[in-house]
Amino acid sequence: MANINSAVKPIFQEMPDGPPSSWLFPSTRGSRSAQASMSFRRAVAELGFNDGVGDERHKVVFHTLRHTYASWLAIDGVPLYTISKLMGHTTITMTQRYAHLCPDSNREAAEKITAISQRI
Repeated sequence: MANINSAVKPIFQEMPDGPPSSWLFPSTRGSRSAQASMSFRRAVAELGFNDGVGDERHKVVFHTLRHTYASWLAIDGVPLYTISKLMGHTTITMTQRYAHLCPDSNREAAEKITAISQRI
């Protein structure tokens, strides 16, 4: 269970054993299932997240979870390279869309040189 945090890992460990699958919500044939998306859409509708949102680009969709995950990591200062690996992006360019959310690491890096030089 690589890259699963300590809050989520016990949930997966408590799930009943079954045939291995690369999908968290596989269909009865073991392929990708639309069930998770349908459940997500129902929850979003019941919670009213998209009420009054006319522009499709601003609606909460399943992919919103993925985008929020990457955004929160960037905001908290996780390096873009690490975010890229966690997201499974094939190029760092795909991850650079989150760069504007990153804290100013240049200033922090410049300040670190003082501590490094004092150790030498």
